[in-house]
Amino acid sequence: MAGQTSFRLPQNMLRALNKLARQRGVPKSQVVREAIEQYLAGSSTNQTKAMSVRERSAPYIGSINLSGS
Repeated sequence: MAGQTSFRLPQNMLRALNKLARQRGVPKSQVVREAIEQYLAGSSTNQTKAMSVRERSAPYIGSINLSGS
């Protein structure tokens, strides 16, 4: 392994991490590495596809009647 880091997690997140690692039969560090890999992979595609507020809200435009009638 090239490097090592440490961090703190809220109790509920730590319990969920422990449970998932036990269910999968893998170390917690593996679950964390996989989660970070997925996050970083999604992050790079999101950066190249930055959408404006109008683009993000386009599916909702016209779906809400604000006139009160």
